[in-house]
Amino acid sequence: MQRAIGLVWPNSSHRLCIWHIEQNIVRNLHDDGVKADFRYFLYDCCSIEEIERKWLEFLDKHNVTDKESWLYQMYERREIWCAAYHADKCYLGLRSNQRSESLNSRLQVNLDRKMTLFELVEHFDHCLSRLRSNEANLDFEASNSLPCLEPDASIIEKEAAKSFTPRIFATVQFSIKAAKKCFAREILDDYDAIKYIVGREDKGDREYHVECEICVDEGNLKGISCSCLKLQSLGTPCSHIFFVLGYRKERELPGCCVLKRWTRGAKSAFPPIRKSTMYDYSDSLQRYHELRNISHTASFVASRSPEAYERLKRVLHEEAAMILPNGGENGDKRYAPVLPQCMDVDSAESRNVLDPMHVPGRGAPKKKLKSVSNKKRSKVKCTLCKGEGHNRRTCSMREEVVKSNVHQS
Repeated sequence: MQRAIGLVWPNSSHRLCIWHIEQNIVRNLHDDGVKADFRYFLYDCCSIEEIERKWLEFLDKHNVTDKESWLYQMYERREIWCAAYHADKCYLGLRSNQRSESLNSRLQVNLDRKMTLFELVEHFDHCLSRLRSNEANLDFEASNSLPCLEPDASIIEKEAAKSFTPRIFATVQFSIKAAKKCFAREILDDYDAIKYIVGREDKGDREYHVECEICVDEGNLKGISCSCLKLQSLGTPCSHIFFVLGYRKERELPGCCVLKRWTRGAKSAFPPIRKSTMYDYSDSLQRYHELRNISHTASFVASRSPEAYERLKRVLHEEAAMILPNGGENGDKRYAPVLPQCMDVDSAESRNVLDPMHVPGRGAPKKKLKSVSNKKRSKVKCTLCKGEGHNRRTCSMREEVVKSNVHQS
């Protein structure tokens, strides 16, 4: 899969699923200390130089020298799963493929290989109806409600509550509260940029560099970025950015901190009502309904007069004798039924869409069970006299039966 993605989308970023890595951790590592140290590379983001140094310390600490071991193989492939190598890439919070797997499992429910093409499309549309309903409920909630804030909420938090959707604002609000743990270590002022070196109480000596771009003419904040790269990967500002914004007493979020797709107006470009057109009547069927109603009335009126009858009959014969578009020499006329859900029902391409060919499944064909009534019952055979129709207990050649017959005689 990785090789195919690289060929089709050469500029895309490929990352291993974190859920499958966790399963391999449980399967291949049995020491809790090794598991904890390994999960640091899986979740923690830091610079490339720091992660390489910690990898060497990890290999030396746990004596990982076997190149065939799972740990060493994961070390060689660290660039496609370590969090530090993907800190600047936009994954929007996705770390596993469970979302696509859940959609696949949803589509596979009640899926039968004997379905026709139309039944398959209908089943697909039915499975997506629940997702569309949930999306509509979330859209209604986002456009008609505001999250409850504390009385001492900052202006930045109030602006974020109005801009972001409720789900995204919960993540943003967590970063706003975490900004209370940040403090400024150093401030480097330049002509058109100011760099803040920020620390956190729960992160030890780690430093984060927040750079602010200043508009020289107006003195306003033009852009802001942080070395943790959370804004680039998740699309939401980090706690260090919120700390700097509060430190500068900014009254609104910069445009670079508000990603369009996370806002309440993200769907303003789409029509307000979105639904599937699968069950909409085609233009041909609507024309057919209208002509049928008119023809009923015209036929009833024309049947009362021989002249009107001949006139209507002549007109109908002339129309029926015309060559249909894309139909050849009247060889492709279709009198019924009219397809109700085909948008281009009169086109030649729509007539070539057929059900897929039947492909036999793998393995040996299933054997049909024979009914019990068709089976021939084997005859009972005696083991004493080798005769048929009786067994040893009822055989007349038994010694007890012969003695009793002699005694009676």
